[in-house]
Amino acid sequence: MRRIVSLSQEIAGRDPAPWDLRSRDVFPWRDTFGGFVRGEWPGPVRAPESAEAWLAAVVGAEGSFSVVARVAEDEWIAATDARRSFPLFWAWRDGRVVVTDDPRRAREIGGGGALDPVAVEEARCGGFVLGHRTLDPDVFALRAGEALRVRDDERGSEVRVISTADLGRTQPVDTGASRLDRLDVLDVRMQRMAARTFESLGGRRAVIPLTGGHDSRLLAILARRLGYENVVCVATRQARHWETTVAREVAERLGFPLLHFGAQPARWVEWYRSEERRRYCREADGLSSAPWLLECLALSDLRSSRVIGAPDRAVILPGHFAGLVARDVPVDGPGGDPETDAVENVIWRRYCLNPWPRRGGVAEELRSRVRESVREFLPADGDADERLRRALQAWEWREYSTKRVGAAVRAYEFFGFEWRLAFLDRELREFWSTATREERHERDLYQDYVRRAGLPWRLPLPNPGVVPVSRRRPRQWARRFGVLGAARWARRWMRRWDGQGIRRGDGVGWDEVIPGSVVRRTYTGIEGVESYLVRDWLEEVGA
Repeated sequence: MRRIVSLSQEIAGRDPAPWDLRSRDVFPWRDTFGGFVRGEWPGPVRAPESAEAWLAAVVGAEGSFSVVARVAEDEWIAATDARRSFPLFWAWRDGRVVVTDDPRRAREIGGGGALDPVAVEEARCGGFVLGHRTLDPDVFALRAGEALRVRDDERGSEVRVISTADLGRTQPVDTGASRLDRLDVLDVRMQRMAARTFESLGGRRAVIPLTGGHDSRLLAILARRLGYENVVCVATRQARHWETTVAREVAERLGFPLLHFGAQPARWVEWYRSEERRRYCREADGLSSAPWLLECLALSDLRSSRVIGAPDRAVILPGHFAGLVARDVPVDGPGGDPETDAVENVIWRRYCLNPWPRRGGVAEELRSRVRESVREFLPADGDADERLRRALQAWEWREYSTKRVGAAVRAYEFFGFEWRLAFLDRELREFWSTATREERHERDLYQDYVRRAGLPWRLPLPNPGVVPVSRRRPRQWARRFGVLGAARWARRWMRRWDGQGIRRGDGVGWDEVIPGSVVRRTYTGIEGVESYLVRDWLEEVGA
């Protein structure tokens, strides 16, 4: 039974407190210096003297944390780290702001009215909601690397949202160093990152979800190089999938045990329809992002089997974000206006789960929200191409990666496991922020580094089942010659005619939870498995 105990209490003579937080089994909130901290707080051990000093402590702070604290009798702050490790939400009650880590509690505070139809459409098409909005128009969320500064007086609360991190805005610098020199620098930083990560485990078992790609195998390689023996790898794809084959070979050659939790289709359907899955979705969605479901069944079985011991004696080390911070955001045929090009790139890259609404007020408002979110990150200086790339890089981090990819850690917490996001180490972020475009293009330098790191063990090549980049480039040529719309239309109708657009087998079995009758009735040639999972989630939310 998971505890749901409110930490809202009388603080500094005020009743009620300006925050309402839940007690947690994993990464619990700690009451300290007049406020609460969750996670690894790297800041001061006592309360700074002013709000400015508090914000200075939060800016650039390394670690996974969220903090809410009173900084004066009538002033308080709430902040998340640059990873949005532990999301925070706020709502208005009687003219005052209350912050919470439970969005459904925020709905109760804000009145629990009707959902925002445009936000629902955002989630249906992209799986997440832009900016500080959530599905509820009266509930707001802090993004990665932001602080909420609130002043209270007799009239109510005055709110300011302040950015405390500048991730995503890269400034590529040509260092003039040779490729081998750059690889050596990267290797030194990778080893220091790995040493800090494994030291933080305190001897507990490291559980690495091993796939057939670059990121997870790199963690396993670094563990072997450091001599950290208390490691177990986990494969979650089905037995005959290429990722399972590669993962098994990587683990065997590195000398780590591999646990396989690839379930049969009937088991997936059973779990998807269970109350455990529904409860997880309610705790993990943040009312702003589709829940991460890929590893949930494996984590449930891993916890139940106890083959690695009690969950509190193991820490999950996923490879999330490694490739994202190491790459340049691909741009499809930039034209002349960076803002327009950025909007179109965002729409075609991240709003492809369901057909984009063709006309009407919802479509116009949705496009307006995308444009508003892109404009926030568009630099004022530089040539058109550089402005476009920098805006997309920042947008990908704040609006997509830390919402969609970062949501995966909620699954680990739900099943009782701690986690570490090793590749978001400051030293690595600083290295990639100075990488040239050539080094970041298609993650060229990063992939070269991973390949070289695995040579002593003669590891199999990563991603043998992924379509090569060279076969994805026709889309870029179609856009350049102005026929991309026609090409997409043709591909859509070919997939619809074939009828197998979501039945290609992802190696997990999610396609089995979607009834064939539903697919035949609703499939338009665009949807994938995740489209239907998002639809189910929104129906359960009440959209």
